[in-house]
Amino acid sequence: MARDVLIIEGYLAALATRLPGPRRARVAVLDELRDGLTEAAARHTDSGSPPRAAAEAAVDEFGTVDQVAAAFAGELVTQQARHVVTVLVVTGPLVGVWWLLLLAPTSPAGIPVLPLICVAVLIGLLVLATTGGLTRWVPSAVPRRALAGAAAVVVGCMVGDLGMLTVLATSSDAGLSVLAITAALASLIRLGCGVHLLRACRHAQQALSGDEPISPRRSAG
Repeated sequence: MARDVLIIEGYLAALATRLPGPRRARVAVLDELRDGLTEAAARHTDSGSPPRAAAEAAVDEFGTVDQVAAAFAGELVTQQARHVVTVLVVTGPLVGVWWLLLLAPTSPAGIPVLPLICVAVLIGLLVLATTGGLTRWVPSAVPRRALAGAAAVVVGCMVGDLGMLTVLATSSDAGLSVLAITAALASLIRLGCGVHLLRACRHAQQALSGDEPISPRRSAG
């Protein structure tokens, strides 16, 4: 590989460790920067600079890794918040329907965490509304608040799942039916997903604050 390409790819590799957010969003940013760096290097080469010097000049024009990471942090953190909420909004009904089928026929009191789940859903919808196309009509949320809202939704869903599992474990009526096992497995899977999403939120928060490098392998995909 030519040295000029190595310089650009090395710069992008270092930047990749600083970017938070979903994998697809990070890849799109890196691809955009790669195209820009390649074009800038080509302009310097056309002006008579050697390939290596042209690549170094292009990198200098774009700024340091920390500067570029900070420039994209807000956008990527917002996308991380939307990604987290979307995952939970999509999986929520898939998990909830099993618990409704299992517990609702006995008594509405069999679902003690239902108000908490409703609050989590409302917060999630608010995050989506204030970070997407609806910002033409509603105030947009700053990245930090959007991320905090997403984390709150994750915690609410995890508490809800733990509550449902506790009800199942202490209930004498539910038994070990196929429905009960399915509902429990659904909540256990979402609890594992919730831990992963909370870590992604924490890493995104650290990237937004500039506290430490964020490895893309540790971010939510």
